[in-house]
Amino acid sequence: MTIKYLYPVQDADIEQASMADRLKTLDGMILGLLPNAKENSNRLHELIGKEISKKFKLAGIKVMHKGHAGTNCDPGIMQEMAKEADAVITGLGD
Repeated sequence: MTIKYLYPVQDADIEQASMADRLKTLDGMILGLLPNAKENSNRLHELIGKEISKKFKLAGIKVMHKGHAGTNCDPGIMQEMAKEADAVITGLGD
C-alpha cells in the first residue's frame, strides 16, 4: 500500500501595486463607499459618508455593494469605482 500526501496550497497570484498619490483635499471630489456586505457595514459607511460630508464639500458620494461578505469583490465593481470616484473607503461592518 502506498501513502500519497497532498499539499493543498497553491501559489499566490501576486500583482505589483503602488499607493495612489494622497489627495490634498476631498473638497469637490466624489467619495466612493464600498461596504463589505456584513450586517452593519452599510450603516457604518453611511455614517462615515455623513461625517466626511460635514468636513468637506464633496461633489457627491457613490455607493456600491460587493454582494456577499464571503466572496471577493468583483473586479468590474472595483474598476467602476476607480473610474467614478476620486477616493474610496471600504471596510468591515462587524
